[in-house]
Amino acid sequence: MSDYNHQEIANAVYSLKSQGLSNQEIITEAEQIFDLSQQQYIIDVLEESDFGSKIIRPTKSYDHNYLFELIYQAVISGTSAEEIIDVCWAELNLEDLAFSKLALEYILTNRYISKYERDAFIVDLYQQYQKSKSYQSLIKTAESTKNIYLKQLVYKTAELVAKKTGEVPSLVVAQNAVNTNNPDYDNIAIAENFNSQVGDNLVETLNDFGITCSYLDTKTGPTFKRIKIKLGKGVSFKKVQGLGSDLVQQLGEQLGFDNPPMISVIPGAVVFDIPRCDRQIANFADYVDLTNEIDINRVVIPGGVDVDGKYIEISLFDSNVYHTLGGGMTGGGKSQFEKAMVLYLALRYPPSLVRLALSDVKLVSLTCFNGVNVPLNLPHCESPRIAFWLLSPYQFRETFQLVTLRQSFRLLPVISLSSRWVSSIQMPFLPRIY
Repeated sequence: MSDYNHQEIANAVYSLKSQGLSNQEIITEAEQIFDLSQQQYIIDVLEESDFGSKIIRPTKSYDHNYLFELIYQAVISGTSAEEIIDVCWAELNLEDLAFSKLALEYILTNRYISKYERDAFIVDLYQQYQKSKSYQSLIKTAESTKNIYLKQLVYKTAELVAKKTGEVPSLVVAQNAVNTNNPDYDNIAIAENFNSQVGDNLVETLNDFGITCSYLDTKTGPTFKRIKIKLGKGVSFKKVQGLGSDLVQQLGEQLGFDNPPMISVIPGAVVFDIPRCDRQIANFADYVDLTNEIDINRVVIPGGVDVDGKYIEISLFDSNVYHTLGGGMTGGGKSQFEKAMVLYLALRYPPSLVRLALSDVKLVSLTCFNGVNVPLNLPHCESPRIAFWLLSPYQFRETFQLVTLRQSFRLLPVISLSSRWVSSIQMPFLPRIY
């Protein structure tokens, strides 16, 4: 006997009927899963949901409230609109037939969607999202969808496809993609269901390889999806670590990735970092607020956004950070990061707190700060010459030695020097060199 209760079984039957399965197909499937009592309950549910058996009786006219309830029950049990209209056309008088058509249209448009039906709909929608090369294909799906909630999901998905393909969505998409009660609800619902579908597909594939595991959650960053999987007891990480190429072969086309995902371990889970097919730009203004009050005891630079979508800061006051090392492929954004770091320090902190010494051996990355081609003179620069040219390695070393000497002199005990002389050589604290 299965662990499902009657309500869960009934919901599953309604979901299968809404997907087009016949009564006989559902009964055949039930015989392989359920015991005799549960099979009989499924037969009762199917008979109860048969709209035709309820409407066929020698009645001249139906109470419209009763007729509305019959049609509603038929819809949620998975009976198609065409079947309902056929039965009504054959058995009802003209007045009841007209009412039944209006009632059916109203129910299809406004009824509440069950979780099972919504999940099944979103699975199909997710497949369309992966395969769509233009949002126009989803517009046709939206126009053929009656229910207003499901229609909004399709329009919102069309908007996501338009962003992915670089198209400008039509006014119809923009207007219908908005949920007036909660503008963010559709985005959240689509994202959660898409992520859940990706996680379930990954778990199913790992199970096919003999790896017992369960899906935890998915975090979405600008360029990656991080899927967290909990391995079963006794399952070694090494069994998962070498499956990258196999996952591409099994799931690459379905999930939209060509290269093996990065697989690693974090406390309590194994994570799969899968590149997004619709890479997003992490806008600086979305993560950093330059109007907040600065902390003079904690100078930081923006480090970027990690695969979880979390903003990362690098503290320059951390005793473990004496230098930073950036690496990456050509065109990966290393030079742009350097410029952003310099500009952030200049915009965020006053020259009295932060001093800069810039060195660009190849004269490529930091030439915008030389004050010649671009008149951008930063008062934070340690040497006046920095306003006119960038420091060569020799000049950089000379500047560093000069600043170190000043700091050492400042810390010497004052015995014979007058207080006036000491106050005249007050210099800012020695900055670290990055």
